[in-house]
Amino acid sequence: NEILLKVSDSADIEKLESELQSSFESRGVAVKFTEKEENPSRFFLISDYENDKNNQAVMPLIIFAVSAFGLVMALRRMIRSHRPQIGIFKALGMKSRTIMIYFSIIAVFIAVLGTILGFLLAIPLNMSFQSLGDQMLDFPVETYNITYIYYLYGALISMGLCLSCTLIPAALAVRVKPIDVIQGKEGVSKKQVG
Repeated sequence: NEILLKVSDSADIEKLESELQSSFESRGVAVKFTEKEENPSRFFLISDYENDKNNQAVMPLIIFAVSAFGLVMALRRMIRSHRPQIGIFKALGMKSRTIMIYFSIIAVFIAVLGTILGFLLAIPLNMSFQSLGDQMLDFPVETYNITYIYYLYGALISMGLCLSCTLIPAALAVRVKPIDVIQGKEGVSKKQVG
C-alpha cells in the first residue's frame, strides 16, 4: 500500500517522516519512504501521460484534415452549381472583384457559423474531460488545465479553410467567359454552337 502526502513546507518533511515511521513501526508495519522521482507507479503514470500527450497532437490534425476535405468538396460543388449565375453576372457587366466579394461573404458566414457551433460543442466536452481527468489523475503528477488559445487557433484555421476553399474555385470560375459558362450548363456543345 502507498500513502501519498503533499507537504507545503519542505522543512517539515523529516519531522513528518520520523513521526510516521515511529507510529507505523510501533504497530509492526514496515515503512519505506521514496522520493517522487523514485516512485515506480508515478514513473509508469508519467510515461503513459507523456505518450498520450504526444499522440494527442495528431488528433486535431486528423479532425482538421477531414473537415478540410469535406469543405473542399462541398464548397467546390457550391461554386460549380453557381457557375451559370457567375456567367450571368459577368454578362451583365458585374466586375470579377464584386463576384469574389459575394463568395467571400458566403465563406465568412460558413466559417463563423461553424466556429460558433464548434465552440458550443467543444466547451461542454472539455469540461467533461476536465472533470474526468481530475477523477482519474487524482495523483500528484500533473494538473489538467484547458488551454483556450486552441479555440482561437481553430477559428483562424476554419476561417482560412473556408476562404481558400471558396475563393480558389470562384477565381477559376470567374476567368471563364460568360457565354461558355452559360452554354456549358445548358449542355450546348461547341460543335452545335459552331
